[in-house]
Amino acid sequence: MESPTQSERQQALGAVLNSRIFRRSDSLKRLFTYLVEQDNLGRGNSLGECEIAIQVLGRMKEFSPDTDSSVRTRMHTLRQKLDEYYHDEAAIGQLRITIPKGTYIPQFDPPKLNPVPDVLPIPKTAPQPVAFLVPCLAVWGMAAAGYLTSGPRWRLDRELREFWGPVLASTQPVAICVGQPVHLWVRDYGANPLPLTYHPPFEDAPPASDAFLRFYREHSLLLADSRLVLHPSPNATLWGDSAGAALAGKFLANNGVTSELLPEGTLKSEVAIRGRAPLIFGRPEFTALANRYLTAANGYQVGYLPAIRKHAIWWLADPGKYYLNTTTGAHQSNLGLIPIQTEKTPGFQVHRTIIFNGITSDGSLAGIEYLTNSGSVADLRNRLRAEGVDEWPALLQVIVRTTSSDGYPLNVVHEKHAVLRR
Repeated sequence: MESPTQSERQQALGAVLNSRIFRRSDSLKRLFTYLVEQDNLGRGNSLGECEIAIQVLGRMKEFSPDTDSSVRTRMHTLRQKLDEYYHDEAAIGQLRITIPKGTYIPQFDPPKLNPVPDVLPIPKTAPQPVAFLVPCLAVWGMAAAGYLTSGPRWRLDRELREFWGPVLASTQPVAICVGQPVHLWVRDYGANPLPLTYHPPFEDAPPASDAFLRFYREHSLLLADSRLVLHPSPNATLWGDSAGAALAGKFLANNGVTSELLPEGTLKSEVAIRGRAPLIFGRPEFTALANRYLTAANGYQVGYLPAIRKHAIWWLADPGKYYLNTTTGAHQSNLGLIPIQTEKTPGFQVHRTIIFNGITSDGSLAGIEYLTNSGSVADLRNRLRAEGVDEWPALLQVIVRTTSSDGYPLNVVHEKHAVLRR
C-alpha cells in the first residue's frame, strides 16, 4: 500500500476524534492531534516526554519524568482507546492509526480485513428503532441524541452472542427501565411573580446562601434581579443512567431488537415487565426494581455507608469490605455495580435481568459499555472459567472501575466479581 496522502491522514484522524469513544476525552484528543500534526511536520522522531508534558499537558518547564508519570499514563490510555475504537467502532476498510509502545510516532496502517464473524439470526423485518414511551424525558433525549445517531456497530463474536443471546432472542420489546430520583431544581424568576403551577416551587426554602449562588453562577445564568426558588420534579433522570439506557437501546436496535423506555417511577410493580428481558438503570435508593434485586441477592450493595460516612459499594454481610470512588487531578476513578440474574424456565428458555448502577451515575454508563465490549465480556468469561464456572451463573455481580472525565467513562476495567448462585 502506498503511503497515505495528507488528506487521507487528516480524514483518519478526524474519524477518531469524532468517535463516541473519544468524544468527551479532550485531553486524549489534544494529545493524539499533537502527535499526528508533529509527525506531519516531520518531527515524529524528535518528540520526547518533556515536550509533550509541557506543550500538551500544560506542565511547567521544570517537569521531570522521574517524578511525574502523566505522559506515560496518557499514552497508555490513548493506545487502549485506539484499540477499542478500531475493534468496536471504526468503519470497515478505514485507515488505522497506531502508536507503537516506546515511541510517539503514529503509524498509518492499511485496514485489517478479517472474516466477518457469525452473527445472531436477523429477524425477517428490518431492525426497529427504540420505541419511546415517554418522549417528555428531556435528559433521555439529550443522551439519545449522541448515542443513537453515532457510535459503534457491534460485531457479535461468540462471547457476546452467548451473553446477550437471551436478551436478543426476546419476542417482546426489551424493557429499559430508568430510575427517577426526585429532584429539586433551581429556577430563577427575577422580580416576576411566581407562576401558578400544579407543583408550586418551594418559595419558603430558597437556595440563597453565598456559597450556592457562586455554585449556581458557575453553571448557569443569574438574572439581574435574581430570585432563586426550588422546583420539585419526580420525572428527572441522571445523566449516566440516561446515556447508558440510550447506549443499550442502540445496541439492541443494531441487532434487530425493539426496546421500550420505561420510567421506573411509573411502574407500580414488576407485572409490567413480566416475561420481558429487563435492563434496569439506577441506584437502589431511587429505583425500586434495583432495590428489590440487590436486597434479595444478599451480596454487594451500593449506597451510603454510615460507618465511613461515604457512598460506597460494600459487601452486605461484611460492611468493612467496601470500595470507593477516588479522585486524581482532573480525573475520577469511579465504580459501577452490575448484578446479572439468569433464570431457566421449565421450557428451558433462558431469561436474563441486568442492573446497571454505581456510586455515581457514570457507573451505569460504564456498566453497559463494559458488557457490550467483546474483549471485556471474554475476559469476564475467562475469569469465571478459571474458577470452575463453565456457564453463566444464576446470580453474578460484577464491579467495574472507570476513569471518568466530566461524568463520561474513558476506560472501563474489571475490578471484582462474585458468583452468588450457580
